Amino acid sequence: MARRSTLAGGRSIAGSLAVHQPAIVIDAGAALLRIGVASEPRPRAVIPTPVALDPVRLVAVRGFRPTTSEWASLLAPVVDELLFRHVVVKTKEHPVVVCDSLLWPHELCEALAHALFEVASVPAVAFVPAPLLCVAATGFLTGLAVDVGFRETRVTPVAEQYPLVGRMRIAAIGATTVAARLRELLGAASSDGGGITDADVAAITDAELHDAVATLCFVAPRGADTTAMTGSATLDVAATRGVVRVSRRMLAEASEALFDGESDAADGRSLASVVLDTLLGCDVDVRPLVIRNIVVTGSLVGLPGLGARLDMEVRTLCREQDAYAALRPLLPDLALNAPACEPWAATWFGGAAVGGCGAACIAKWTIPQPSDEDAAVAGSGSTGEAVRSLDWSAVRDVEAAQEADGAARNADDPTGARAASFAS
Repeated sequence: MARRSTLAGGRSIAGSLAVHQPAIVIDAGAALLRIGVASEPRPRAVIPTPVALDPVRLVAVRGFRPTTSEWASLLAPVVDELLFRHVVVKTKEHPVVVCDSLLWPHELCEALAHALFEVASVPAVAFVPAPLLCVAATGFLTGLAVDVGFRETRVTPVAEQYPLVGRMRIAAIGATTVAARLRELLGAASSDGGGITDADVAAITDAELHDAVATLCFVAPRGADTTAMTGSATLDVAATRGVVRVSRRMLAEASEALFDGESDAADGRSLASVVLDTLLGCDVDVRPLVIRNIVVTGSLVGLPGLGARLDMEVRTLCREQDAYAALRPLLPDLALNAPACEPWAATWFGGAAVGGCGAACIAKWTIPQPSDEDAAVAGSGSTGEAVRSLDWSAVRDVEAAQEADGAARNADDPTGARAASFAS
């Protein structure tokens, strides 16, 4: 679950890390980055994700995929700003937990580890799968992580702390889908003479539209008559220094893009169908375990009514379509559980739990390799013998490793002369 940083000269050690300070937790999404200290209940800062930490935007801007060294040079100022401006701690005393989306290129992880070691001199770095941390925020290590993000939705089953990456499903349904539907509705209202002009719609930027989605939109109950909804909300437009009144009907109908599958990018899929397809792709012995702990997080998790509507859509679609007949006996056990924090910070909160207690069963830490001079000093003693060290990345049972190491020492000194001289 952890990547080894070869560029940074790091080596992996399994188990908890003997540190006195809680870890710094970094959760970088497509739109927002959350960073804070594990001992605190919420992130210290929530800021727009830098381009260097978003592979999709970075490749779109540069036109090609950077190498590891190029990525490291781009991440150096980003790490400096994150740790010394937004967190402001002694980085040499705090390890770092990075919430790994599982879709980051290996070069990005290598470069980020390098920047953390070289710029901030952190003692250790752990890359932990984000779906696992999302599920762990509920207190369990098995479940279904539903990340309704900025550009897409990722549904990942987690079984006994292991993300089943081969069963993960991704659909182009997210905040951008709802924003595009809202712009279409505003354009239709302008052509119908609904008090909105074409100039007003053209003046609304994508950022303002996404703010409206996050703060104004809501999810109506299944089968609700949106045409009967009254009232409106105001959308500030900076270009015209004015406001656009958006009806509640538009705000509710824009959220229907998550469930009707009519978006061009969605390819006929909805949130409910993606969840059911993921469950159907799991092994039959895993399905009853993950369906009991479905955790929703991401950019749109704050939409009022999203959880209740998703629960109803999943149950209805499973009953109506024969393709999901194998899942019908499991519907009584289906449960959407809330994490022990704000849902939008579920992944970060899970990382804080790992970074706060070490979590030997979850995290593998990468520590910087000692320099050649330090290695020479550590490897040389008065007898000229190299100091033997355990390979913690290859074992989980500490006692068994110590016994194996003792057996190896006895094999090197069968007469016990070294132990006798030490005792004397």
